[in-house]
Amino acid sequence: MIRFLLGALHLVLVLWCLYDLINSKRTLEQKILWAIVILVFPLAGPVIYFLISRKIIQM
Repeated sequence: MIRFLLGALHLVLVLWCLYDLINSKRTLEQKILWAIVILVFPLAGPVIYFLISRKIIQM
C-alpha cells in the first residue's frame, strides 16, 4: 500500500511539474530541456525544477 501511495505521489509531482512547465513563459528549447531533466531524473528532476523556478536557488 505504501509503494502505491509513493508511486501515485511521484506521478502527481511529475505531472504537476510538466503542467507548470508547459504554462511557463520559457522558450521551447528551455521547455524541452527541463522536460528531459524532469523525466530522466525521477525524484531529483522535479524537485530541482521547482527550487529553480520558484527562485529558491539562484542560477
